[in-house]
Amino acid sequence: MATNNTRYANAIMVRMDSVSDYVRQITVAQARKELLAADSQTIAMTADEQLAFWNALDEPAELTSASA
Repeated sequence: MATNNTRYANAIMVRMDSVSDYVRQITVAQARKELLAADSQTIAMTADEQLAFWNALDEPAELTSASA
């Protein structure tokens, strides 16, 4: 299984970019998506984020004592 660093290195090689150009392109694209989601008042999540959210909702609730 490839590590995240290996995945990044492979993606950079495929695009034939420098690390800084790759990071800039990816972060600008992600920021644009997040701003569009904020403008439309929607929640935008990646597949991994959706799965983590669903798993959290699927967990049984932990009861806590009521406070005054």
